[in-house]
Amino acid sequence: MPKSKKDPNKPKGVKSAYIFFSEHEKKEAERHGRALLFTEHSKLCGAKWKDLNDDEKAPFHKLAEKDRKRYEKEMEDYNPPSDSDSEDERPKKKKKKQKDPLAPKKNVTAYFHFAAEKRPGIKAKTPDISVTEVAKEIGKLWRELTADEKIPFEQKAQEDKVRYQKEFEEYTNSR
Repeated sequence: MPKSKKDPNKPKGVKSAYIFFSEHEKKEAERHGRALLFTEHSKLCGAKWKDLNDDEKAPFHKLAEKDRKRYEKEMEDYNPPSDSDSEDERPKKKKKKQKDPLAPKKNVTAYFHFAAEKRPGIKAKTPDISVTEVAKEIGKLWRELTADEKIPFEQKAQEDKVRYQKEFEEYTNSR
């Protein structure tokens, strides 16, 4: 579903104590001439925040509480727009293109020929294995194959591609 447009009149959300701490640390770093990337700054702030005791965190918790009260007060006066106003602005859903039931079945890749061959054996060995685990195992086995071991599956894929091209040509000519 597409993201709805944000109401520009809605009050800004509440900042947490950690966000106030992070902003404070960023200002301090800039004041001392240290420019950090966002990821580096986040890691440093996370580690520092974790090491702070409750007394050191208290000023930031006070700022967060003050910001929460500001938000609640602003929300009392806020009237969100009605849904009927925004309905006209919503993009229309695209209808899913219907597949022609007479169209030929697409060709299968070498990997899928390999998977079709290996799946029953894996399921027989471990019947309680999940679909995801089967797929992971098949992928692992495929990656372990050498180029020579993949040739029979690549040949099957090529034959299937020729089949599809032939059937598709007949299908388009019959329309």
